[in-house]
Amino acid sequence: MPKLEDILKAQGFTDADLQAAQTLLGDERFRGAVESYTSGLETKLGEFRTENDKWAEWAETTHKPQLESLQREKLDLVARTGSLEARLKALDPSYSGQPVPGAATPNPEQQQSQYLTREDFQRQVSEYAAAQGTAIAMANDLAMEYRRLTGSDMLDYQTTDSDGRPLSGMSALLYEARRDKKPLPDYIASKFDFAGKRAQAAAAQKQAAEEAIRKDERSRVLAEMGNPNTRPGMPSVNPFIPQRSQGEAGKMPWETSPAERRSARLARAFESNARSMVN
Repeated sequence: MPKLEDILKAQGFTDADLQAAQTLLGDERFRGAVESYTSGLETKLGEFRTENDKWAEWAETTHKPQLESLQREKLDLVARTGSLEARLKALDPSYSGQPVPGAATPNPEQQQSQYLTREDFQRQVSEYAAAQGTAIAMANDLAMEYRRLTGSDMLDYQTTDSDGRPLSGMSALLYEARRDKKPLPDYIASKFDFAGKRAQAAAAQKQAAEEAIRKDERSRVLAEMGNPNTRPGMPSVNPFIPQRSQGEAGKMPWETSPAERRSARLARAFESNARSMVN
């Protein structure tokens, strides 16, 4: 019995493709179903080839000699017909030698095209092998997308056929698709709402990307504003030395004129002297 990896490699799958599908290939039920089905097909193909070889041998040993014999008989009949037509023309000058209107004449090329040739057989075998590989790849893609969108294994899906026999996984879905006369990919996509689940997955992915951007921005702002060496300059809110009181009209001491500063010093001196006299 051929292994599943050998079947897929024969259809053009690379080692990287097989590694990507390792989860599906590791499922013994799926592997056994595909390998068993492929083995059965190869057995039938071998039987078909054996039968075709028998017919090819019969064509070479029996049919071809019969055709050659009939061809010789035809040539003899043509020769005899020519001789008889010559005699008829000698007896009846009005004889034209044309066939009777409406009479059908066999076409040897059409008769020969009714038989299966070796080239036709090889072409059909190649088409069958290509279709088999396409079907395996399609089943693999459907199973992987089902797992990605639903989070469960397709083999968990079960049903029964018309005879009450239990079916599971791809076999069950294939039976239902044939029953409803729908292509398998369209039936599975419609039954499990692949379009809706793809939209939900895309929306969740977009939301996660936006959350990641916002989180990164918050981290950058906190890192920048929390470091006094990187944040924009601003007045200290907790100085070690108390800030001096503002002067008149809301001016800072360095914004006042020399006369104003002298007047302020005298006022503070008088105030201090008055307080000391009171005390």
